[in-house]
Amino acid sequence: MSGFTRTIACGVFVLLLLCAFTGCAEKATEKSTSQQSEFDKEWAQLAKTPPMGWNSWNSTGVNVSEEILRGIADEIVASGLKDAGYTYVVIDDFWHGGRDSITGILYEDPAKFPSGMKALADYIHEKGLKFGIYSDAGTKTCGEMPGSYGYEEKDAQLFADWGVDYLKYDYCFCPDYVSANNDYRMAIDRYKAMGDALKATGRPIIYSLCEWGPRSPWL
Repeated sequence: MSGFTRTIACGVFVLLLLCAFTGCAEKATEKSTSQQSEFDKEWAQLAKTPPMGWNSWNSTGVNVSEEILRGIADEIVASGLKDAGYTYVVIDDFWHGGRDSITGILYEDPAKFPSGMKALADYIHEKGLKFGIYSDAGTKTCGEMPGSYGYEEKDAQLFADWGVDYLKYDYCFCPDYVSANNDYRMAIDRYKAMGDALKATGRPIIYSLCEWGPRSPWL
C-alpha cells in the first residue's frame, strides 16, 4: 500500500485495520476452540458401552438393499428392541455402486439404494436409531468393492455428509495383507489415516476396527 508510507494518518488507519483483523482472528480462534471442545465432549461420549444393533452381513450378504434396511429399522422399533438399547442399523459390504473416476467420490448402488444413502440415513434417524456403514482400509473391501485406501479424507467426509454414526472398517487388500510376518505397522498407519479423517469431519462417528487378529488392532 503506497499510502501507508506517505502519511502518518494512513499509517494509523492501516494499524487500526490490522488491530481489527487481529481481533476478528482472535474471536474466530475462540469460536474454533469452543467448537473443538464441544466436539471432543461428544466424541468422548461415543461407545461408552458396547454399541448394539443389527448388521446386514450374516443375513443379507450381497443382497443388502434400502428396502431391507428400512424394514429392519421399522422392526427394531416395533419389536421393542430399540427400547432395550439396540439402536444401530449397519450396512455391511456390497452397498457400493463404484467410485467416480474423476472426483474420486464413492457412490451407492442405485439399484439397491434408489433413494440414496442420505435419504436412508434420514429415515433411520427419524426412527430414533443410528446409521452405520462399512468400508475397508485396503484398495478393495473383502467383497472386492472399492476400498478407502488413499481416499480416507474423501470417504470420511462423504460418510459424515450422509449422516453416518458408525463406521465398520475392515482390513482386506492392503499391500501387506498376505505378508508372512503379518506386519502390523501398515495396519496402524491405515487405521490412523481413517481415524484422523473421521475426526476432521467434525461429526462424532463410532470407529469400529474389523480385523481378524494377526495385527493386534486392540493395541
